[in-house]
Order: sequence, then C-alpha cells, then structure tokens
Amino acid sequence: MRTRVKKLIAWSLVLIVTPLVILFLHVYSVTRSSEKPGTNWHLTRIEFQESPLDSLTILKAQSVIDTIPEVMDSYLNSEKGTLVYATAKGSYKSQEVFDRFMRAGHFEASQYVPEKGVGPVTSCPVLDKKSLTYRIGSIFQDLMGDNKTK
Repeated sequence: MRTRVKKLIAWSLVLIVTPLVILFLHVYSVTRSSEKPGTNWHLTRIEFQESPLDSLTILKAQSVIDTIPEVMDSYLNSEKGTLVYATAKGSYKSQEVFDRFMRAGHFEASQYVPEKGVGPVTSCPVLDKKSLTYRIGSIFQDLMGDNKTK
C-alpha cells in the first residue's frame, strides 16, 4: 500500500513537472535574443498610389530596389501596392533609400510613416503588449536577465 502511494505521488509529480519544464524551455527559446540573420534588420514600407500594380510597374520596382546596395531583401505585394524592404539596422536613413528609389524609378508612391506619438516598438503590428504571449515572454526574459524589448 505504501509503495503504491509513493508511486502515485512520483508519477503525479512527473506528470506535473515535465510539461512545466517543456513550457519553460519553449518560451525561453522563442523569446531569447538571437543573432540569426534578419534579427537586426530594419523594415521600411513604400506604398504605391495605384493598386493592384500592373506587371511593368512590378518589374521596374523590383529591378530598382534590387540595385540599391543597402537593401538586403524586399517583398512586393502587387495586389495591395506595397513594397517592404529590409536594410541593416542603423546603417542608413530610410529617406535616402526612398529618395534613390523614387529618382531611379519615377514612381507615384509614398513612404509609410507610423502615426505621430507612436514609438517604434508600439507601432509594430506583431508586438501586442497586452497579449498573454507577450506577458509570459516578458516574465521569462526578466527571469533570464535577457529583457531588451521593454
């Protein structure tokens, strides 16, 4: 009887502790800072006046953005008329790249500018500070001493 109770307690602890350890490791691995390519990129968006874009404008925009050396990667959404490009964080001024893009292509477009009073962290549509995921991630980052997002 006594060994049966001990086994029951041991298995109960295993069933409770194992998922908690897995959860902790998962949240830590997802929220810790990493030096992967792209983690220090700055994204900028250009909004074209016309949408959807015609095929000639698509080809011209892609070829012009690909010739700008500071641009590391780009994505053109022809249906919505937006071009998002990535550059190394801190290595340029977005207005300079936009001006070069406009001079080379003579497009009818404007550079996306976040609303006034909205900081760079809060203007990101991916980062919702009220979400449960963000809160749990912040707790684990605080525990690990790795919180750079606040």
